[in-house]
Amino acid sequence: MWAASPETYQDADDLYLEEQNPTTVRDLLYVSVRAESGGYRKRAMLQFDFTALPAGVTITNATFSMYYYLISGTNPVGRTYNARRIVRNDWDPAAAVWDYYKDTTVWSTAGADNTSTDVSNTDLATDTVPASYGWMDWDVTNIVITEQADNEVLNIQVYDNDEIEGSYLQASFYSSTYVTDTAKQPKLVITYTTSGSFIPTIAIY
Repeated sequence: MWAASPETYQDADDLYLEEQNPTTVRDLLYVSVRAESGGYRKRAMLQFDFTALPAGVTITNATFSMYYYLISGTNPVGRTYNARRIVRNDWDPAAAVWDYYKDTTVWSTAGADNTSTDVSNTDLATDTVPASYGWMDWDVTNIVITEQADNEVLNIQVYDNDEIEGSYLQASFYSSTYVTDTAKQPKLVITYTTSGSFIPTIAIY
């Protein structure tokens, strides 16, 4: 058994759901996560296709990352942002909104919040909003292993662990449509091992 170099996927389909505008598609240069009571929550939604991963490999680590670049309202530093699996695999990452996961077909609970049919809290991944801008990382190894056995597509939702707040706390991240610096687009990095014999390349001079 030998370890391969990590595979990086940086071609996500992404948007965010906005409670205040529940039928408006938010497919922009950024995705946002917002905590606030009174109907103002926002949740980031992303999809990564990793079908290019070699067949039969054993995934040993998977990290999902987004580049945090903007504060709106009160600084969310220190807050916990959760990443959980979207189990409704036919959601439309180009058209989903707070009320609907595709066309005019409703989520079981608005905001993709039903933990049986919309999302799963099993293997919940967490990270803490840092004091300065930069990458946030979520260990989604178990989620990706689950998706490997399913359809090799990672469907992920990111939300504030304590969404109901009296004040307005929001972090924004560059999305896959941000092209000024493509290195800051969301990414999924998968490390794996493969069985069988490894034949090294030998250069003879």
